[in-house]
Amino acid sequence: MVMSADDMEAVLRRDTGKQVEIDRGADQLVFGYIAKTLELRSQQAPLKLQWVGMEVSVQKVTAYLEAKVPDGTSVDGMRIRNDLLLDLLNDQVNILSVKRSGKPNAKASEHLFNSRGTWQTVKLP
Repeated sequence: MVMSADDMEAVLRRDTGKQVEIDRGADQLVFGYIAKTLELRSQQAPLKLQWVGMEVSVQKVTAYLEAKVPDGTSVDGMRIRNDLLLDLLNDQVNILSVKRSGKPNAKASEHLFNSRGTWQTVKLP
């Protein structure tokens, strides 16, 4: 996920009531915010997001997460809710690409989110 560093600091400041500098040990705050605003559900149950890490530059934050789909479960039909920064910015638009791992040339399924609480179903080409 790529986000504006300023926007992420603003949302974390609002949520914690403290001054937050994204490049100074804010990994757990960033992950906590993402975990409450991004939800993935297989056909059977929610998928647990796992934090891999993040990279911070002056203008952007790139967060790396994984979610493992249980064996025997298809990615097709998975449901996604992506409210990232939609609670901060009225004109925020999130784009999420989903593709099968291990298939480098496979096409991705693109999902656009611009209103809170919207769920979308993954249909891979």
